[in-house]
Amino acid sequence: MKKTAYLFLLFTFLVCSGVTFANEDNASAVFKVNAGHGYAEPYDPYGSGIRMQERGGLSSWINQQRKVVWYLYQQAGTYELSFNVKSEPQKDYKFQMKTSPCYDGLNYQPEKFDFSFSLAGNKKSEVAPAFTITIPTTGYYRYELTAKSNMEGLSIDELLFKGIGKAIDEKGFETHATDYLSSPSVHLGFSTTAPTSKQYDWLYEEILVPEGFDPLSTFWMSIGFFRGYLGIQANSDTERRVLFSAWDAVDKDKYPNAPKEMLVRLVDKAEYTRANSFGNEGTGGQSYVGVGNVNTWKTGTPVKFLMNCRRDGSITYQGDVIKHSIISAWYDAGEGWRYIASWRVPVMPGGKDTFDGFYSFLENYGFRNGQIIRKGYYYNAFGKDESNGKWTHFNKVRFSNTDGKMGQRIDYEQGVSGEHPDKFYMVSGGYGTTKKTENEVPLINSFPYLENLDLTPFVTRVDVALVAEKQAKAAEEKLLNLKVKDKSAWKVVAYTTEEIVGEGSDNGRAGLIIDGDANTYWHSEWTGKTKGFPHRFVVDLGKKEKVNGFRFFVSGGAGRFPKEIMIEYSDKPLDIESPEWKKKELLHVDAPAESIYILELDKPAKFRYFRLSVLNGYNDEVYTRINEVDVF
Repeated sequence: MKKTAYLFLLFTFLVCSGVTFANEDNASAVFKVNAGHGYAEPYDPYGSGIRMQERGGLSSWINQQRKVVWYLYQQAGTYELSFNVKSEPQKDYKFQMKTSPCYDGLNYQPEKFDFSFSLAGNKKSEVAPAFTITIPTTGYYRYELTAKSNMEGLSIDELLFKGIGKAIDEKGFETHATDYLSSPSVHLGFSTTAPTSKQYDWLYEEILVPEGFDPLSTFWMSIGFFRGYLGIQANSDTERRVLFSAWDAVDKDKYPNAPKEMLVRLVDKAEYTRANSFGNEGTGGQSYVGVGNVNTWKTGTPVKFLMNCRRDGSITYQGDVIKHSIISAWYDAGEGWRYIASWRVPVMPGGKDTFDGFYSFLENYGFRNGQIIRKGYYYNAFGKDESNGKWTHFNKVRFSNTDGKMGQRIDYEQGVSGEHPDKFYMVSGGYGTTKKTENEVPLINSFPYLENLDLTPFVTRVDVALVAEKQAKAAEEKLLNLKVKDKSAWKVVAYTTEEIVGEGSDNGRAGLIIDGDANTYWHSEWTGKTKGFPHRFVVDLGKKEKVNGFRFFVSGGAGRFPKEIMIEYSDKPLDIESPEWKKKELLHVDAPAESIYILELDKPAKFRYFRLSVLNGYNDEVYTRINEVDVF
């Protein structure tokens, strides 16, 4: 093929694919936006009334009170907007679109466009023209679609923007949604202008979340240390948590056989604290207060955070010295100091075993409300200098963020607050523009609150935690050394769900719950389709066995731990959904949110088959995983 012909074909392919070129006349290009890549308003964490797929379309629009909103980056020019749609019935659909600029300076007055579609039905894909719009200034624009008729039977796959005439922007036409629906994460790395050894055994900071800037799926992280963090979250309409987490030195999801010397370990926790392991973003342990409590912390009320790091010896592993630090955390949300937990954190060779400063961040960890503004003030940041015992004010910060590229999410702010010049602040969301202010506040040379704070009760609580750790370790050793039945003849003869793709070649399958390896695991299905509760297994022991109870190994954190468990037995093979199982129930309990535990029977039983049913989990999701099941 001649070079000129090849280039012509390549150019034609790119234009037809919606790729733009830096010139003023690419009016033939069509820019596609996935209809599901937007927001349903008002926000509903359960997504009721409309179904939106982030990388796909929208459908099941049964609640006309909910609107669909897209935030788009557009280069100046005139565009024809059409929709790629399907309808089950032959039907007319009526709409109104409100368009508006996302911030001042775009020279665009909000408009309303009324339009309708007459669709042929039979789920036939059709391109339906809507209206023409002129974008005077390159920037970000909001499109709000209201249903003016019954939307039953309609699905919208794409918004199609075609440039017409001559582009106003010298770069040509361009319209696209941002890659991420969640808003940018914004970070402050704290340091000081005062003389310091940069070795601190105590850290302190306060956060204030102003009223009206606390949407769900937000994490105001206060103290981030060398391998973990502490802060507050808005989890649901009925729950706000204080979260304290520590990462393993290696990712146990990637390296399931990682030695325990490289993993964090819970030392102790308060009776009101829940603790478990976690995965999917590295692995480690997390502890949190506030399950089921919306008043754990409140907007408009400062939340104080205190963290301690204590050296606690070292071990030698394969010739390397691995130090241990005990990291403990407390918070005060206006009702006095409350202990959260202590974690034993391995410090790898060359790593830090005290604090040398800390960082804070503001994060939108969901994506269905990433258009809503969240805000926090971060201030009175101090570290207790180990060399002289004095509190050092961290009055200077370093900025960082995710995204931040024009055409993507740039809607964040950070720096010294204009309203409160002694406080740093961060903002994320809203599709506005980036704002950065000063990175330094006046140095506080004396802070009476901390100087007068008696740390003795906090030190004593860590002492108590270390005693409790020894007791817990002894109990775990007893569980690990429990004499269990041989499983070489066992078989999983039936199950309702397993994950054969997403958990890799070594995990996810049902048979792994009895393979004798507590590092492998079964996982309920989540790729392609999702299987809801109950999750069931039928296990054949190969012969009748006398059983006193069951031992479980689980992992993945509270989001994966099984909660309500039922076990029934039989002496003959039964279909997994047979009603006969219900006649012989062995136990029906809520399992503890722990990684290893036993469920003991009221009295011994003898049987060959048992059916294990996981009826629900520890959160609203349906995903569950179990590493191993034994009987003793």
